[in-house]
Amino acid sequence: MKVIFKKSDTGILAFYPEMAANYGKIFAFEYLGKAPMGQGCLGGHMEISIDYYLSLKSAKPNEYAEALENLRHIYDEPLEVRQRINHNDLRYKAWKREVN
Repeated sequence: MKVIFKKSDTGILAFYPEMAANYGKIFAFEYLGKAPMGQGCLGGHMEISIDYYLSLKSAKPNEYAEALENLRHIYDEPLEVRQRINHNDLRYKAWKREVN
């Protein structure tokens, strides 16, 4: 599964351009750090507008390393870090799937 890491004022955002999202949005996880006593991570899933995504700066590998490590425990498939969105992923995958 493709993932792109960006920096926000509150933490690291992981964007998933292939996961189902409403048109004009991108499915994301906001990583806020490790949970107490090593029980997973703090944060949550949400949809974020493409405009907000474009306004954020890319996170460097040392900035998203902890988030990537923790997110690998959430998903069943391997995470493939990308530097930018391929708009075909949004157009033909994320925006074509049904959002629950």
